[in-house]
Amino acid sequence: MKFNVPMGYTPRGIVTDLDGDGKIDLAAANMFINRVSVSRNISTIGNFNFETLQTFEGSGTPRRITTGDLDGDGRPDLATVNSEGNAFSVFRNTSSVGSISFDNELLFTTGLNPFGIAIGDLDNDGKADIVTGNYDGNSISIHKNTTLSNNISFDSPIDLAAGPSCIDVAIGDIDGDGKPDIVVNNVANNTVSIFRNTSGSGNISFASKIDYSTGSYPQKSLLADVNGDSKIELIVCNLIGYSISIYKNLSVPGNISLASSIDYGSAAYPYDVAAGDLNGDSKPDLATSNGVSNTLALFKNNSLAGSISFDPKVDYSPDQNPQSVAIADMDGDSKLDVVVFNLNSETASLFRNTHQPQFETPTLQCPSNVSFCYNGSENYTLPPLTINDPCSIVQTINYTITGATARNGNGYDASGHFNVGNNTIIWTVTDINNQSYTCQTSVTISNSSFSVAIPDVYAVNPGGNANTIYIGYGSSSLTLSAVVSGGTTPYTYIWSTGSNQTSILTNPANIGTYNYSVIVTDNNGCQATTNKTVTVTDIRCGNQLQKVLVCKPGKKGPTTVCVGFGEANGYLANGGYLGPCIESLQLTQVNTSNLLQETNTKFNARVTSNPSSSQFTFIIQSESTKPLFIKVYNSIGRLVEKKIISVETFNLGDKYQSGVYYVYIEQGNGRITLPIVKL
Repeated sequence: MKFNVPMGYTPRGIVTDLDGDGKIDLAAANMFINRVSVSRNISTIGNFNFETLQTFEGSGTPRRITTGDLDGDGRPDLATVNSEGNAFSVFRNTSSVGSISFDNELLFTTGLNPFGIAIGDLDNDGKADIVTGNYDGNSISIHKNTTLSNNISFDSPIDLAAGPSCIDVAIGDIDGDGKPDIVVNNVANNTVSIFRNTSGSGNISFASKIDYSTGSYPQKSLLADVNGDSKIELIVCNLIGYSISIYKNLSVPGNISLASSIDYGSAAYPYDVAAGDLNGDSKPDLATSNGVSNTLALFKNNSLAGSISFDPKVDYSPDQNPQSVAIADMDGDSKLDVVVFNLNSETASLFRNTHQPQFETPTLQCPSNVSFCYNGSENYTLPPLTINDPCSIVQTINYTITGATARNGNGYDASGHFNVGNNTIIWTVTDINNQSYTCQTSVTISNSSFSVAIPDVYAVNPGGNANTIYIGYGSSSLTLSAVVSGGTTPYTYIWSTGSNQTSILTNPANIGTYNYSVIVTDNNGCQATTNKTVTVTDIRCGNQLQKVLVCKPGKKGPTTVCVGFGEANGYLANGGYLGPCIESLQLTQVNTSNLLQETNTKFNARVTSNPSSSQFTFIIQSESTKPLFIKVYNSIGRLVEKKIISVETFNLGDKYQSGVYYVYIEQGNGRITLPIVKL
């Protein structure tokens, strides 16, 4: 069963015990909002549970995140690689048991447009060093750790030439000489480069690189011993190749050698790979996160010493655009679970490991007790009974429903007619030895249904966007109110802020977006929920920031001006709006007044012919008539195209070069990011 944890916008993450309480926490780099987000694990055996998300400010578009003890205090620190700043960031861990905290971000300069990052003690001096893979620099940068006490520091980088477009790095002892080597993924020529470690204590050096061919667009590498021969194999995710490649390790100390790859088909765009023993047979199985197909693929390991063999993949469904995957025991039941970080849905999906040893007798797992609000049709869909029957001895499956509803049936699924009130389902399973096994589920139907909405509010009107606070002009707070339709009074309210009132006062002070949600429960126990996003933007200008930016209308088109409050009031009263004009988006064919009436528009978008060697066709389904704002970024985060359209079908990409792109589509408060691949 999937369990989702909010992890902030566009998360790529890792798992580690940040506060030393023995439970594995979640950490993610939020690429497009320059943050690191952390969720503390408070799970118990068989029950996932996490504290409210904590965020720490970063910079420079953090592409990836990793962890390691950089200052030797026994606590795992965090490090991100920042492509726009040509730097990596370190967040020193100051947590104590039960409380996660970090020092402010430390920035260190590295190579040009770094994408990959890894941590390892390269010179055996007891200090963890950092390596970055520099996409535009076609190089790796090695940063020797010179930390003393709590002051984290690094030497100037040692740069080594790698292949073109280095997108990932991994560290591990490939030749078994006790020194960790470096693997670099080069996506422009579909190779990996391996640098053999020749360092001495306190002195870092590497032999010339050795290149191995990979599948198309080698996105990520992992080093793990998959066949039990005490040598770590190289596993590579081939993004456009829809596959993983496993290279058997033939190395001896001082000489790195890998066999030709064994390839296994994954789903569309495997971004990441992780290894761990998921079924208790002491063999590390593999997991890949597949972004475009929105799947988690698991590969069961059947390898023996000297050989490599995996079953075909088994797919599971996380949330939208999964990009990072990790394997760890998240609930303390001594079984490794799987964690997937989902870029578009801003979550981490946790899959609890329910693998059981093989028994002669079947075991039953009834669905959890459920409650429904009355739906008028009186038909309800329930989760089915689950039976573990390793020896295939189950002969009959029957159920009886009592209480407000009286009916019988057979099979796993008791969905169907239920009357209002309390109902009990009892399943009886009989095996070939005439042994019976039972379990039961309660189903409660409440005759109450309703909806809740949070109306739009304005800090500035006219001339301001809905649900937006402008630093430098207008009110610095907004009052959000829950408006209920239907249901049975009295209602109870639980806001994401913890408030239990009908309304809340929001006054975020920093630039960004803030999501507020409310759950309303009526007297019958039925619930409705909704949310509202509040945006904070800074429109101040002038030498002392005592003026504001306004887009004023004019006969020759709108113009951005920096004016005092009095002039601003006049422009806003005559069709202007706060903030700079969106002149570069060519709004001449769009009614700009519609842009000021922002709503909670929701829409669906899909793309056909993806991947494509020509153009991509996008199809939009929306009840709104508002224009669509389109921005297209390439794989290194650079803006390549932007436009505004007001049609339901449009084409992009006929002149794009080969590679991976992200198409960001916004309509009102709705937003969707779709990945495309140009062949």
